[in-house]
Amino acid sequence: MLGVSGSYSQDGYSSIPEELEKKLDWENEVWGDFLVCPFTRQRPKEMQMICIEDGKNIVVRKRR
Repeated sequence: MLGVSGSYSQDGYSSIPEELEKKLDWENEVWGDFLVCPFTRQRPKEMQMICIEDGKNIVVRKRR
C-alpha cells in the first residue's frame, strides 16, 4: 500500500507532478503507470510513503 504525502515536500518541490495533480479530485479515479520514489521503508501491514516522479498511460474516470 502506497501513500503520497506532502509532509515530506520542500519549498519549490511537490510530491506529485503538476500535470498529474491537476487531474486529481474526489470525483475521479486516476489510473496509470507511475514511477515512484520512497520516503519511508517498506514494512508489512504499513503504508509506505512515496512521491510520484512521473506518470504515463494516464486514464481518468468518473467514480461510480
